[in-house]
Amino acid sequence: MIISSCTKGFDAIEPAPEPTPTPKVPNSFDFSTVQKVKLNVDYSAFKTYGGVFFGVYTQNPIITVEDAPEDMWNEAVTPIFEDYTGVKRQV
Repeated sequence: MIISSCTKGFDAIEPAPEPTPTPKVPNSFDFSTVQKVKLNVDYSAFKTYGGVFFGVYTQNPIITVEDAPEDMWNEAVTPIFEDYTGVKRQV
């Protein structure tokens, strides 16, 4: 005859369960996509009498064609920021 028995916690330490890894969401980012950029607008080459209107673009809005007499404006490209500069006073 063979007798067998189990006693929980008696002279034995149960191993701690392994932590389950946190699943990552596909196409998630571990970094920020925001960046601060200092912008200086230099309009000193032009004689102005007030604020200067300017736009900031992520791609070039001007289309240059070799044989064309003038560059063309690409209406499909929109600015990400538009504003006026402060009033420039000439002395």
